[in-house]
Amino acid sequence: MLSQIAKARVWKYSPSELVAMEEPVVVEELLAISIEGNSCQYRLYLPGQEKPLALGFLFTAGVIGGLADIAAIEFYPPDPEAGRSWAVVEIGLTESARTRSAAPDLPIVLLKDRGGGDWNAELASRFPPLNRELQIKADDLLALMARLPLRQELFQRTGATHAVAVANVQGDIILSAEDVGRHNAFDKVIGRALLEGLPLHDKITLLSGRVSYEMMFKAARAGIPILAAVSAPTHLAIRLGEALGLTLAGFVRGNRMNIYSHPERLIDLSA
Repeated sequence: MLSQIAKARVWKYSPSELVAMEEPVVVEELLAISIEGNSCQYRLYLPGQEKPLALGFLFTAGVIGGLADIAAIEFYPPDPEAGRSWAVVEIGLTESARTRSAAPDLPIVLLKDRGGGDWNAELASRFPPLNRELQIKADDLLALMARLPLRQELFQRTGATHAVAVANVQGDIILSAEDVGRHNAFDKVIGRALLEGLPLHDKITLLSGRVSYEMMFKAARAGIPILAAVSAPTHLAIRLGEALGLTLAGFVRGNRMNIYSHPERLIDLSA
């Protein structure tokens, strides 16, 4: 595997001294996701879990509907001798997957003033139905979020990564990933779930950063009904949660949180 950590010289300043030393820094590499020999996506990423990252991206983008659409998948590290300084994940699709339409790109639709039940129902029809029965105690969700830093080894060493984890309502963190990009970390988790045959319709997503529209979109595409983050959501993320029936909680820290959409999945709130 490509290295995830490098050393950098840093000058540590304080009012009393200036000290030169070496510190660990996280590594960014370039990854090309190629379909049938044609590169469709280049992204900077943290080395590791390249196949899950590619699968998660293609799944949430609507290019594939699951592993059944994958005919072949291979990872190739950088090859300087061949003049290629970036890594590649090469995907071969089945015949039926080659004609699949990409997932709907909805920001413009969401930004329009077209609220209302009929509009929300039409929007929700483009995504898999979310589990309406899933519930978790508010205190249990707070306890899960408090455990997320234990899955952030690289962040503890460098302070430069995001983390995404998938947990169940029994309090177990099942999958997690770190990356320099939030979207990459989420794609890695979703891709691993595909590879391991892990259903996500009864799971919770935990995010180490803010919640953008794209993160909510990925959760909805994967069928995840509850998303919790330590930081704030954007307005468009909240609108998507409201429209799709996805529970969104932000600023989940200590013994507090803000619930922005569909609080009915969080029980014992009065306690």
